Amino acid sequence: MPVRVVTDSSCDLPQALADDLGIVIVPLTVRFGADERLDRRELTPTEFWARRAASAEPPETSAPPPSSFESAYRALSDAGADGVVVVAVSALLSGTVQSAQLAAAAVLGVVAVAVVDSRSITSGLGTVAVAAARRARAGGTIEQVRAAAAEVANRTEVLLALEPSDHARRAGGSGAIGLADGRGRGRSVLELRDGRFEPAGRSRGRAGALDRLLDRVTAAGPLDGLVVFQAEAPDLDGFVSRVAPLAPGPVRVDAVGAVLGSRCGPGAIGVAYQARTG
Repeated sequence: MPVRVVTDSSCDLPQALADDLGIVIVPLTVRFGADERLDRRELTPTEFWARRAASAEPPETSAPPPSSFESAYRALSDAGADGVVVVAVSALLSGTVQSAQLAAAAVLGVVAVAVVDSRSITSGLGTVAVAAARRARAGGTIEQVRAAAAEVANRTEVLLALEPSDHARRAGGSGAIGLADGRGRGRSVLELRDGRFEPAGRSRGRAGALDRLLDRVTAAGPLDGLVVFQAEAPDLDGFVSRVAPLAPGPVRVDAVGAVLGSRCGPGAIGVAYQARTG
């Protein structure tokens, strides 16, 4: 493919799907105290959740340095790519977009790079990266692939039902709200609005929070796409069986990894979807 797609590890895409579409995933860094690991490469989601459960304090994550993106761009150029489209986690949640842009400036004259702020995270980001990669596989130019990513990003909705947590965390970025507050008995429901998480209501029980997600998906009408993402949620199968009839095809379930997992804690369930157009 003359155009290749790069994303970051907060996408939570299954590796097999990324490999099939030729998507390169640049890792964020995860820190448990002084111990630093590259997300997905040195710490799988399963390993992350085991360490998260044993840790007194939640871990920290940081954006990839520009050098990580630059290495990816140069490797793709060496492999024959004449263009790269980067689909990155929301700039309001991470400094990843800035790193990707700095790296793009470092390879001017080597390979053309377009950076797209997905204004999303986890399966929302992954959905945008997949759409871009499919357009690239179909022979799209760098501008066509960038436009495909931007179009899907504009239509992608992300909702997240949280379980109460002992660790108050922030979603990252100026003004972002805490994802896990642990206050009271209510279950928080959040949605991504313009690149950051905002409250979308509270429910007194788990069933009510998941009902709220289901109601929002139902209200969206016929869908072009639907992905469920989850953080070690014990009631995952029941939720998937309820939402599956609303999906345009089989429901992919993504495992939340270290980036969102550092902030939301276990038990969270979310949906990323696009309403049908035309």
